[in-house]
Amino acid sequence: MNFMNFTTRQPGNRIRIWILALPTIVIIPLLVMDDLRDARAAAACSNAAAAPILKYLRLRRANHPTTNPLEVYRLTSKVLQHSTSKALSESDLWSVREDHVIACIQLGRTEEALSILNLVTGRFPRSCRAARLKGMYLESFGRFDEARATYEAALRIDPDNLMINHRFAALRVGRGEIIQALEDLHNHLESHLGDYQGWYEAGKLHARQGAYAKAVFCFEEVLMHQPGDMQLTLTVADCLYACGGVENIWMARKYYASVVESSGGGNVKALLGVCQCCARLGEKGEEGEEGEEGEEG
Repeated sequence: MNFMNFTTRQPGNRIRIWILALPTIVIIPLLVMDDLRDARAAAACSNAAAAPILKYLRLRRANHPTTNPLEVYRLTSKVLQHSTSKALSESDLWSVREDHVIACIQLGRTEEALSILNLVTGRFPRSCRAARLKGMYLESFGRFDEARATYEAALRIDPDNLMINHRFAALRVGRGEIIQALEDLHNHLESHLGDYQGWYEAGKLHARQGAYAKAVFCFEEVLMHQPGDMQLTLTVADCLYACGGVENIWMARKYYASVVESSGGGNVKALLGVCQCCARLGEKGEEGEEGEEGEEG
């Protein structure tokens, strides 16, 4: 596939195939969502021990590209402050610390992030994961040249590390160089088509630029890997709605409806999305319009 030419295709074409395949694959994402929902409920208990929280964090990390940093911060703080954290395996403890540092950086809690970051880099001085945390910390202060040097040093140890490669695009975004960031991601995805986190980042940038057809294409690739992500499904529906045209609005309604079904009618945004799509499709003259392409950037 030529990634650079993907925008010549209607955003709804491949999605229609995915929607038609839903009866054969819907069981797996529903089971994943059930596991996540149960694990989240167990982790949210005020007296929850470390084990259910660790289970939820693992499931969340493995099945969702989207993350709520405040939720992660609260959960990892609970584990790190819990008396049973001393009984955690070394691997689990450092994974929790890694998640905690990232959440702290995203929430602007830089002093707290630095205290744990020093522990991580001291324990794993040549680790790419530690280098990523250090680079993200430097980025949060606008020290982009130092962050780039950190990432480049890490790539000399592990040239194919996806987490580090993603950070170069993030550096571009931090400098306000969105077009160049997208070019970096395009080049990366040409040789790493299965990197769903890279597709997700590209989709976010395209949506930020108002190129909704391109964003749909990218997010669709993520849904092929993580079909149970209701938040991402809503994002695809929003982008399709923004593309305009009967076909895209119709497909957006399908996506909103799938979230309504998966959530048992409990997702208000999905319900409103279905109503809004029905209203658009029922507008005078809408049925006779040709489907339009979304913005191409």
